[in-house]
Amino acid sequence: MALAALSACAPPIYQPPALSEPHATVTIRVVHHEVRGTLSRHETLVQGRRIPIGEREAIVQGAPLTRTVRVRPELAGWQFASAFWHSEQRLNTVYETERYPCGTQTTGYGASARSSTRYCSRQVARQRWQTVQVSDGECERGFELAPRIDQRYVLQFDYYAPGQCRARCFVRLPQPGGGFQLAPCQ
Repeated sequence: MALAALSACAPPIYQPPALSEPHATVTIRVVHHEVRGTLSRHETLVQGRRIPIGEREAIVQGAPLTRTVRVRPELAGWQFASAFWHSEQRLNTVYETERYPCGTQTTGYGASARSSTRYCSRQVARQRWQTVQVSDGECERGFELAPRIDQRYVLQFDYYAPGQCRARCFVRLPQPGGGFQLAPCQ
């Protein structure tokens, strides 16, 4: 998934199966061990569809974002991406096409001749202030998961630094006494 998915054109929202349909349960856990810039966004996708996960105005370092969802028991691609950036005002040169009068032209002959202003075009450099987004770091990872019916999974995404993140999958194995153990997905 390119981080273009993190732009204003968000992918459609994931629609989980109904409680009465066969499904597995996935708990998504996202932890940002480092936060950069003044603006941020995290996105989790399953089969190209977005799963909202505890959106906040700003991502808080070390504070996990979590969400539990039902998923269909079929092979699906999971993608995680986080991006941090800030905005800057920059004076940029832009080129605009400008029309200007550059003489006259005559059409027709004799008494039916008419004169009109002739226009030419030129490129003119102008200075403009523009707001640009400057990346302070991003990272994305993904994997495929074929969940089994009634099984519980934990998908963990850890963002450490620009280009340094990890996505892992664990299956919850019930233990005697009501607890559970996490084991890596196969």
